[in-house]
Amino acid sequence: MMETVKTNEKEKWYALVCKSKAEKKVYARISAQGFHAYLPLVVTVKQWSDRKKKIESPLIPSYVFVKTQEKNLVQCLQDIGVVRVFKYLKKPAIIQDTEIETLQILANDAENIALVDGTRFEKGEQVKIVKGPFEGLQATCVQFQGKHRIIIRTLALGVTIEVNIPMSFVEKIK
Repeated sequence: MMETVKTNEKEKWYALVCKSKAEKKVYARISAQGFHAYLPLVVTVKQWSDRKKKIESPLIPSYVFVKTQEKNLVQCLQDIGVVRVFKYLKKPAIIQDTEIETLQILANDAENIALVDGTRFEKGEQVKIVKGPFEGLQATCVQFQGKHRIIIRTLALGVTIEVNIPMSFVEKIK
């Protein structure tokens, strides 16, 4: 979501840290107050036991971006869903225009990206591939090699197969 408003040259982009799951409401309220706000959203498919549903969720959870003068951040902080302004060296961090443009590009091509949440897979852990050409395959983690590679053993075949896929394609079996 992006609002187009004429801006003053002194205005900069700042990141507002929001309460969990409050990003869309904060974006709506901040925009309604006349602020130039940006909330990069991606469409993801969530699966429940009985159905699949497309959900629009923030590309970066808990963040809404606002372009304003630093002195106006106090007004943004009064919103019930805003926790704080993201800071760097104890000052509100200025987000560069190029970084906002990068987020816009990423949000427009959401099918090809995924946030890596730092999930680690342990040896012997049961995993399931949820995306890509191996979707539906259930296996045992033989070795976890960082963010981009997992070596698995399929249960059905009893052989070890090395699979090099994005970690966002793999999830733990609960």
